[in-house]
Amino acid sequence: MVLFLVIAWRFGETPATLVVAWCYAWFLVAVLVIDFETRRVLNIMVVPAAVFVVGANWWLQPANLPSMIGGGLVGFGLFGLLYGIGRMLFGRGALGLGDVKLAGVIGLMTGYPAVMQALLYGALLGGVAALALLATRRAGMKSTSAYAPYLAVGAMIALWTALGG
Repeated sequence: MVLFLVIAWRFGETPATLVVAWCYAWFLVAVLVIDFETRRVLNIMVVPAAVFVVGANWWLQPANLPSMIGGGLVGFGLFGLLYGIGRMLFGRGALGLGDVKLAGVIGLMTGYPAVMQALLYGALLGGVAALALLATRRAGMKSTSAYAPYLAVGAMIALWTALGG
């Protein structure tokens, strides 16, 4: 609830921007919780979110469509590459396709070049969490963990600046 009140304070200048910001936050929080609980990023959420983001951007900022498309392609492409490399080097489980699709949606939400900031924040947060788990011996070197929550938080941080102008 606090998150949505803060979003209303930050993005409440126009009702349309506020509704879109709330929808983005709802989606990212839902992905965060579901991935922590089930270790899955659900297609049933990612695909409609991508459609919503494209429609919202078209409606609110039609001039930003090239940035949005570029962000989606960079997010999806970069994480698709990481997925392929991880699969070759470490086998299954290094990075999931759900994370790849989520990176694409985050790119659509933030646009280019803000997608780079969002994904960097997510990677740094995930790395800090992994180091903390290793240091506390709650995980080992061969353990896997949910990665989408950190991507979601990175996206929220980047959106804070990207949408707020």
